[in-house]
Amino acid sequence: MWLILLVVSLGIDTFAMSVGLGAGGLQKSRWLRVGIMFALFEGAMPIVGLLLGAAASRVVGQWGDRAAGVVLLIVGAMMMREAIAEWHESPEELQEEAEERAERAAHLHGLGLVGAGAAVSIDELAAGFGVGLSGAVDRWLPIVIGAQAFALTMIGLYLGGRLSARFAERAEGVAGAVLLVLGLLLLFGMAM
Repeated sequence: MWLILLVVSLGIDTFAMSVGLGAGGLQKSRWLRVGIMFALFEGAMPIVGLLLGAAASRVVGQWGDRAAGVVLLIVGAMMMREAIAEWHESPEELQEEAEERAERAAHLHGLGLVGAGAAVSIDELAAGFGVGLSGAVDRWLPIVIGAQAFALTMIGLYLGGRLSARFAERAEGVAGAVLLVLGLLLLFGMAM
């Protein structure tokens, strides 16, 4: 069950970033490339994290779930901190950020696209590490994360022009909160 919540929380984060790109005016002709890039990175990063976490689990042994909980708590706290910092921005600051996103979105190709894929998938690397630590390695996890990343990227890009920047910030906060809850469940041995 906690793996499902993990995938959902990571999907929310991807969705939030995609809404921001859509709101920034990313051209429809680039949506497919962005969706594929996000899916590739978000499917590959958990594999790297799983491998590193599984190797580290040999060191931490029976404390793997607790260590995984700590990793998820850290990732969730970082996401929450970032989201909360953005919640306090004024409408003028939000407008300025929207203009900056529009400028970045206009140049989202080549290395910029690879950089965006890497940036959106850092959470998946950390989450994969946590899952690997817990020993709950599931070979389908990267495929599921990659598929949801593609679907939520396309939905987020589509809705980006229709939703406010505040929505994307709150979605990121929700994703961080879910990771915090998962981290606590693992830390206290209550995960299913």
